[in-house]
Amino acid sequence: NIGNYNEINSLSNLISNELSNIHNICFNLRPVALDTLGLASALKNFVNNLQKNINFKIHLDISGLDISKLNNEISTCIFRVVQEATINSIKHSKPKNIYIHLISNNTHINGYVKDDGIGFEINDIDTNKHFGLMMMKERCSILNGKLNIDSKINSGSIVSFEVPV
Repeated sequence: NIGNYNEINSLSNLISNELSNIHNICFNLRPVALDTLGLASALKNFVNNLQKNINFKIHLDISGLDISKLNNEISTCIFRVVQEATINSIKHSKPKNIYIHLISNNTHINGYVKDDGIGFEINDIDTNKHFGLMMMKERCSILNGKLNIDSKINSGSIVSFEVPV
């Protein structure tokens, strides 16, 4: 029956839209760990928790990060970008190592999440159709920063970003 099909299709679209809205809301929430631990400890905690469930190494280098210059928006942006890029590496790249590096100077915070996994052809990915990639770019852009994704087949991937302080 055409009427039932249209009703089911309409409900399916409604559910998809609501799930997308929920995902957006959750993504935009400030992680509690940032308020209770601060950015450096929240990142260490994030990496330590991931490390328990994987059989390769995540290397975290935040020794050059001056957290005194970070407001809530910058901390949230950095945490979420690192989180998304790291989880993408775990899910898709089959790495032996993931390297997370953050450093700051008087005007910017620079960082990257790099893996030695299988990589991908960057031209085959439409970042506007992948929610996580799109949100990382959007988070940096809102703060007048920039994000770059580079990858080559069998050479791993790197998500690098720069955010003004």
